[in-house]
Amino acid sequence: MRSILPALFICWSVSLYAQSDKKLESAIQQLYQDDQFKHAVIGLSVWDVQQNRYLFNHGGLYGLTPASALKVLTSISGYELLGQDFTYSTSIEMAKDVKGRHILRINGSGDPAFGSHRWSATQAPLMLERIGRMLNEKKIQSLHAVYINDMEFGYQPVPKGWVWEDIGNYYGAGAWGFNWRENHFKLTLKPALKQGDSAAIIATDPLWLKEHITNFVTTGEKGTGDQTSIYSSPYQTRLFIQGTIGMGVEQAVISGAMPDPAEAFGFELQHYFSTNNIHVDTFYRYSALRRSGAAVPSYSFTLTDTIQSPVYAAMDYWFLQKSINAFGESFVKTIGWVKGAGACTPCGIEVIREFWMNRGISSGAIQIIDGSGLSPNNKISTQTLVEAINFARTRPWFNRFYSNLPVMNGIRMKSGYISGVRSYAGIVKSLSGKEYVFAFIVNNFDGNPSSVREKMWKVLDILKVQ
Repeated sequence: MRSILPALFICWSVSLYAQSDKKLESAIQQLYQDDQFKHAVIGLSVWDVQQNRYLFNHGGLYGLTPASALKVLTSISGYELLGQDFTYSTSIEMAKDVKGRHILRINGSGDPAFGSHRWSATQAPLMLERIGRMLNEKKIQSLHAVYINDMEFGYQPVPKGWVWEDIGNYYGAGAWGFNWRENHFKLTLKPALKQGDSAAIIATDPLWLKEHITNFVTTGEKGTGDQTSIYSSPYQTRLFIQGTIGMGVEQAVISGAMPDPAEAFGFELQHYFSTNNIHVDTFYRYSALRRSGAAVPSYSFTLTDTIQSPVYAAMDYWFLQKSINAFGESFVKTIGWVKGAGACTPCGIEVIREFWMNRGISSGAIQIIDGSGLSPNNKISTQTLVEAINFARTRPWFNRFYSNLPVMNGIRMKSGYISGVRSYAGIVKSLSGKEYVFAFIVNNFDGNPSSVREKMWKVLDILKVQ
């Protein structure tokens, strides 16, 4: 019996995995026979953790557009190149000019969580109050000038390859040297009582932005919901919104990308000062692209306060859970800055590519131009994503990364979606306790993306019962 049982176990294992391969192969072939996938390109790589080999690898070397599944690679790169406890530091400094007048300078550090509502310690009102409290403690009620510095990340907040219809909307917010409120603004619309009539803008947050928006939104058919798009670009002073808001709702709240977060912060700080009896002669905001007023001041500044961001692992949670593109783009620039390559998107991307190339992934397998996956020009293979997750499994921070992954369809995985692209990457734990690392990308499908999602989930369901 002692000589027979291992042999039987081996035969059973081979039979089981052969059967599993056939199930996945059959499922992929069924997708290709579906009209939605007739012209699609599909990559599905599945790594069996227990067997330490690929269970299935269809199109694993294809360079595919990954959409937000690319965030898995950025996330893992950040843990390794920045560290799970990495934080940003926004510094607040004071000086006096030759006449003894007080000068305040606030230096952005690229912190993507500055003013974010997701942590109690980072919320916008608290940031403003902290600056006001510092002045109050120093008994300062008058400032000659306030300088807001967003030069840390250069003048280009948006990566190459992002399309015009995306960059005005909340998910198209870029990464600046001075980020504020996740670089988002909110817009509240009220549909008319009759289809085709104009919908009204009834509120904006921040309030001052309303006068900069031209509204072309009309009222759509009942039940059609939000079908609007906001159009703007970095540094732009005029935005416009078009599309429809369906009848049957009292109001609809949509989000856009701030054209200039440092300027938005300046408006809010100015309002806070005016309502708290702090007089300011002049506000300046300066960047690598444009400067309002004089050149960068040469005063002898003294550090008075430092505002720390949440740790990287905490920001990574929201990056993966809510797919915040601005976080990913900040991470990429920060990686370039920390590693001495420069605080720019191409700089950070090159550091990331070199890191993975040194771990055996060929340069052709990571043809990316951003860190969030928003660009349709990104190309990466499913096998590369699997290898990245497998690398993460060996690292001491893996449990934090794993717990940050969203749970959908009963699987820990990051999803991705842009026009013509659906993607998933993560880890499946089967009913029998087996683990599979996988990446699944479909490019150029046709028709309803929701039905594509359901069909892809059915393929992944096969792994749950192995």
